[in-house]
Amino acid sequence: MKGLSIDLLRHRALSGGILAHVAELVSVALIYFVCAKAGLALASINPSATPIWPPTGFALAVLILRGAGLWPAVFWGALVANATTAGSLYTSCAIATGNTLEAVVGCQLVNAFAGGRSTFSTPANVAKFALISMTSTTLSASIGVGSLALGGYAEWPNFLPIWTTWWLGDLAGALVVTPILILWYHGGGFRSMKASELYRAKAAPRAH
Repeated sequence: MKGLSIDLLRHRALSGGILAHVAELVSVALIYFVCAKAGLALASINPSATPIWPPTGFALAVLILRGAGLWPAVFWGALVANATTAGSLYTSCAIATGNTLEAVVGCQLVNAFAGGRSTFSTPANVAKFALISMTSTTLSASIGVGSLALGGYAEWPNFLPIWTTWWLGDLAGALVVTPILILWYHGGGFRSMKASELYRAKAAPRAH
């Protein structure tokens, strides 16, 4: 009977953890979508290229703080935002892929070489973060503008101006938004345990 109770608690904890993870994915995707729409409202040279792209900074901060396993939320948030703005499903998928790779690669490089969550704790790590951001954001710009040009939604002679605007917009998002969110985290903002971890901690059987 005791073993059955323990198994039931574990099952509930697992179910609760899955639901919490799904809720977190949906929340991140929705916030990304809202940030993307706000950024796209400033587009000028091309409907998909904006001088500042806050979702880059948001996605990078979320993956650094909460884990790279949240990358599907970035993809779906970017996909829906672009599909409801301009281009085709093909270009929207390509752009979403670029946005996701940008965040994942940036997160992995920051974790490996710039202190991860502590990337803004020392001047050296800050400099590394800036260099990583300059590199990872080229992925989104290259894949995004390339897909638009191939799909006929951007003219090849305008490739460089659009690419530059895209890259600088993503870079601005990374350099402005990511530090704000990570420093806020260290100051106590959304620093609580993940919902799934909290549920498991409460549901786990205690030794007597």
